[in-house]
Amino acid sequence: MPFISVIVTAYRRRQYLYNALLSLKAQTLPRDKYEVVVVKDFEDPQVDGLIKEMGWRSVHSDEEYQGRMYLNGLKEADGDIIAFLDDDDTYAPNKLEYVYNVFSQNPDVGYLQHSFTPVGPDGTPRPCLAREAPRNLVPQSELKLTWEEISRYKDYGAQDPILFVLNNYRLFADKNSTTIAVRRELLERHKDVLAELPIAFDSFLFASALVDRSSLYFSDLSLSSWRFHGSNFSTWYMLPDGDRHKAVAPYLYYMAYGLIGRKVLNYYPNYYVCLSEKHKLAYLGINRRLGLSVSSPSPDVDTIEWCCANGMCFSELMVYLLSSVKQ
Repeated sequence: MPFISVIVTAYRRRQYLYNALLSLKAQTLPRDKYEVVVVKDFEDPQVDGLIKEMGWRSVHSDEEYQGRMYLNGLKEADGDIIAFLDDDDTYAPNKLEYVYNVFSQNPDVGYLQHSFTPVGPDGTPRPCLAREAPRNLVPQSELKLTWEEISRYKDYGAQDPILFVLNNYRLFADKNSTTIAVRRELLERHKDVLAELPIAFDSFLFASALVDRSSLYFSDLSLSSWRFHGSNFSTWYMLPDGDRHKAVAPYLYYMAYGLIGRKVLNYYPNYYVCLSEKHKLAYLGINRRLGLSVSSPSPDVDTIEWCCANGMCFSELMVYLLSSVKQ
């Protein structure tokens, strides 16, 4: 029977962490079947008191890179199934019981993702954001997708197995780490890449599962919340050009997706390399508007053309190809 380790991460943000941990305390799964490892860069009497009360583990980490924070948690974790919880999210009470049952009954499954309920800063539901929640594209609320089926992607006219899954089976299959649980060996096999990963941990998990030829399990059940509070990293694109964070976000995504596309996946070009080029162009565009010089490489025209020829011509790539002046 599996044993689950939940790795909770919090970096420079503490206001939501206590509620996240309370949702772990409220789990219906017996406590002898899971453990909690909290990785954070601060001390907090309320949070630390709850961790001590529950007999959980606390790991101090001031690493800015997501991958390194998770590695620090993994070193202290004993579970053969690893689940994740962002500090500003919460679990539904039956989340871990569901994860436990899926992995118990499906020894070939290496990657599980469920859906989430979007909420605002105060925890009230935000239905308008539900379109961003992962969901199956087939008429099944629960879907098991084997590598045998995924490996036939070229038979269906697709050039990339990731895009094959995202277009035909599961929308946002690689988003929101709180909704994801994996077998430990998936992380262990890719620790070298994880140590270099600044962000996009969820996409790293999905790519690693495909490379490992794991079966994937997708559920439309909402087993966690995703809190939109205006300071989510993904919202930095909405900031005015004068805010330094606006240029940081696309740069980190460019680096992370490039790392996944080149060092995790065993084929090239691919979906994540296309995303890397998209964010590279966004980063260059922001810095050009600000009049700043950058040292990052120029756009890869061959890769961009491949992306556009294979259904991954994001707006930034199209504008670049159509521009008479290549930046």
